[in-house]
Amino acid sequence: MVRATSLFFNQFVVSLVLCAGAAHAQTIPAKIDRDLENQIDFRVTDFGVCLEQHTCTVGGVTLSAFRQTASGEAAPATLYWDPIDGIGILGGGQNDEIDFDETLVVKFDRNVDVSGIWLSDLFEAEAQRYGARPTAGSDGEVAQVDLRRSGASQAQVIVNAEEELPARMFNTSVAPSVFSGRGDLLKRVVVSEESVVSLVSAEGTRNLGNMTGGTGLEDADKRELFAGLPTVEIDTGRLLSLIDGVVLLPAGEENAGRVANLVKGGTSLSNLYSAGKTFRASSDVSNGEVANYFETAISTDEIVFSAPFSTSNEFSVAGIMVLK
Repeated sequence: MVRATSLFFNQFVVSLVLCAGAAHAQTIPAKIDRDLENQIDFRVTDFGVCLEQHTCTVGGVTLSAFRQTASGEAAPATLYWDPIDGIGILGGGQNDEIDFDETLVVKFDRNVDVSGIWLSDLFEAEAQRYGARPTAGSDGEVAQVDLRRSGASQAQVIVNAEEELPARMFNTSVAPSVFSGRGDLLKRVVVSEESVVSLVSAEGTRNLGNMTGGTGLEDADKRELFAGLPTVEIDTGRLLSLIDGVVLLPAGEENAGRVANLVKGGTSLSNLYSAGKTFRASSDVSNGEVANYFETAISTDEIVFSAPFSTSNEFSVAGIMVLK
């Protein structure tokens, strides 16, 4: 089964690259790809070994994933990787990105001078598409970055989304045999003025129509329960499992599952990395890629990536630029 999947995948990506060959010859690489050439590019296949690991080390760079527990402590979590977005964290509200209760820690084996970072999957206007509600009038995703040396913070930056989530998804455009729309959306509770919606999948299904179930808030007394309160995203599994007769199956594990099957089956995803670069250079479809440059390089041995506790904050880390 893995061999058949791998063969189909390779044929698809080769066809995509050939079809885009003419456009590629006439375009220059996108800025993210120019910036990350010969830099710490988490999208390259070397970092594929990090998939489904708590921690991994590649070329003197150690990545570790953590998730905050109900008691506020940091517990080990599991890394996600793919050759288009880079590094994220499995589980949470978004199965392939860094959610508000998750942290990615990047440690270097020596002090390095960081001149900039590239993030991906950072979008404006996700509320209607992914079940988040704007907080404090904002519907833009936000990433927090803390650069440290010897345990002390050297610089803290906030990176804001710059482009709206497109109707045509970048990953599915590059490789529809691997990535499906909403194939990385896990359980959430969404509170609006009209309803409370829990995103879960019906048994044996994986389509969005069977993922949503709602409770009406037509009565004034029900609406008042949520008046003036911000909406937050939570994993409802533990809470709803206490109710007799409720069966919850997580949704949105397909994308990570397909990537994992390809990696475990020995399929090189370098073709997919190249296809992503080709499509990025010749298309206007956004992948939520945002850079933050430092006027003066920051000397650091550790970078902590996290998301604030509000709206639909999740993102991936594509790469880090350091002075040579």
